[in-house]
Amino acid sequence: IVPARQYAGLPAGQWNGLEINCVGPDYRVTLNGVVVVDAKAADFPELAKRPKSGLIGLQNHSEEVYFRNIRIGPAQK
Repeated sequence: IVPARQYAGLPAGQWNGLEINCVGPDYRVTLNGVVVVDAKAADFPELAKRPKSGLIGLQNHSEEVYFRNIRIGPAQK
């Protein structure tokens, strides 16, 4: 629904740090210390239609991928 503002990924072989913070329908995505998405339902009404509970899925695009230090906690307002 909301595209990233810029690319902030590190080169292949380096770990990326990703934080996704959701509060209600609003969310912020920070990649390697750079806010790449800051989406509010007031600006993108489609976000208000999305479920606010459910499963958390990790995705790749048919490439070898590793995840580490995954933590889930309360949202930061």
